[in-house]
Amino acid sequence: ENLRLRGELAAVRTGIIIHHNDPAKIIQEANEALTYLSEEDLIFRARVYMALGTAYAYNNEFQKALETYELGKDLALRAKNPFLATANIELITELLVYYLGRLNNATQNLSQIMELGRKEDGAHQTFTGAAHVLLAEINLEWNNFEVAARYLGKGFELLQLGGIGYILTHCYCAAARITLAFQEIDRAIE
Repeated sequence: ENLRLRGELAAVRTGIIIHHNDPAKIIQEANEALTYLSEEDLIFRARVYMALGTAYAYNNEFQKALETYELGKDLALRAKNPFLATANIELITELLVYYLGRLNNATQNLSQIMELGRKEDGAHQTFTGAAHVLLAEINLEWNNFEVAARYLGKGFELLQLGGIGYILTHCYCAAARITLAFQEIDRAIE
């Protein structure tokens, strides 16, 4: 039991250290967590892989980060935790969009989020808000301004409903770029 708790504590520490931009420490804690967590601790392991992927991304090891996020996503899906799976998919997508320029692959990942977050009535759950924003940014790159504006509007709505604020900077930057595309300079500055 003490070893399992040691693994869980190391897993929690990876989630804290990730905000301090210390890849070496994240990797150290992640390795300890993975050593002591059982194979059945799917959610803790998925979180550890998410933090470990971020450490690799901090080190510009993008392929290693992608592979590690994929492990986190797969574990979260096995645990039937769509929110955690979505978080890993978002990180994969951000690497594909912002660092690797693979927009078509990114769009395919975002489709997976949309399916994971679809309710029985067809509406999307709030945790898909970030995916909507990323789709807006991709469509903005493709000069599909009206499509981008629709995705962004839906993303804002879902993020506000869910009280999710971590991606609002992306929202406002994308909103300014979309507004500039429509030649509304004063509104874009605002």
